[in-house]
Amino acid sequence: MKNYLPLLKQYPQYLLFGFLHFFFSSMGQTFLVGIYVDDLSGHYQIDTLTFSGIYAASTLIGSFLLPLGGRLIDTFRIRTLSWINGLSIACFGFLLTTGNHIFILFISLIGLRFCGQGFMILLGSTAISRFFTKERGKALSISGLGLTAGEGLLPLFILQITNWQSWQFSWWVLCCAALVVHIPLVKTLIKKTDAFQKAETLASKTEKPTTAKRYDFLKEPSFYVTNMIMMFIPFVITGMFINHNQLVAHKGWTMELLAVGFTLYAVIKVIVSIFFGEAIDRMSAAKLLPFFLIPIGVAFLALAFGNAPWIAMFYLGMTAMSTALFSLLKSAIWAELYPPEYLGSVKGITHFLIIVSSASAPIVFNRLMVNPASAQTAYMVFSSIVVVFSITGYWLASKIERRRYAVAN
Repeated sequence: MKNYLPLLKQYPQYLLFGFLHFFFSSMGQTFLVGIYVDDLSGHYQIDTLTFSGIYAASTLIGSFLLPLGGRLIDTFRIRTLSWINGLSIACFGFLLTTGNHIFILFISLIGLRFCGQGFMILLGSTAISRFFTKERGKALSISGLGLTAGEGLLPLFILQITNWQSWQFSWWVLCCAALVVHIPLVKTLIKKTDAFQKAETLASKTEKPTTAKRYDFLKEPSFYVTNMIMMFIPFVITGMFINHNQLVAHKGWTMELLAVGFTLYAVIKVIVSIFFGEAIDRMSAAKLLPFFLIPIGVAFLALAFGNAPWIAMFYLGMTAMSTALFSLLKSAIWAELYPPEYLGSVKGITHFLIIVSSASAPIVFNRLMVNPASAQTAYMVFSSIVVVFSITGYWLASKIERRRYAVAN
């Protein structure tokens, strides 16, 4: 941890900027919106199945806007985009609580998913990734703690507020926080002329000028192979987490057991993020590609062959390791491959692909986990996929390292 202190002392404003964006992305994350499913279904007079369909559709539509968002990041000032996005997510939150028609629900969820899970993280991670060329891993791990803080603190806070007042009031608190905390801090932390916020101001920091066109990366087969490997984590995490009720039923566990497991999940995620954030700075993100899926592959094997209560702890602990590594890799690896002035466009498309994969997961896993036998088969298949992806990751890592060496020389 002491190796992080010089970075915190030198760039506290930029790291807090990243932390803020990861934290306020919570307003559009599934873990938070999921708390309100029953309340929103009752308010809009729909059943939970209909709500799930609307939520999936809004996620997909929001994801289609992300490539445009990436282009905006490459073109306009981060400071301006950030406060506009903060204002937008607050407005969509207020709209969600005051609407009385299913169309309003749909529009509100599109806005929250795009501005929260999508653009808020895209803004923060892209700005951090392209500015911190030497200590990118540590900078991303510190910024990513914002989402971990949201996951650990907001559900309990929201439940307390809802029990005291109402679910609408808890949303108003979140929206007001975006207006009176996020927006003022962004304007205070990042000045209008700050080199942190615009891509072309960083061109001189790259080792070698590039003549690559903005979307030339779409012609590279390795781009799609890398994305296929990277999409595995959000796909299986979304599918498993939203179907934990079926997992509990199959294993004879309780939701309280998984709640305890999630505490372990958060702790391990923080530890792994801090440790490997520094490791990425020493050895590059590409070298983790063959290994980051291995923990979740082992977790699936444990689920396939064990029902003991400790398996729940083991499953969530190993999943936390892969999730933490994925969170670092999904930003750092693209920054190692592409120049900073194009990074917003690259990440806009990759983030779009990630959200599309996660949007399809609930339905797929619902079918796969219909009974214990089919679930066991699915767990074994996913473990096998991890083996294939890890071998492919080794090939990709070697190719990426050769490319980086060629560019540097």
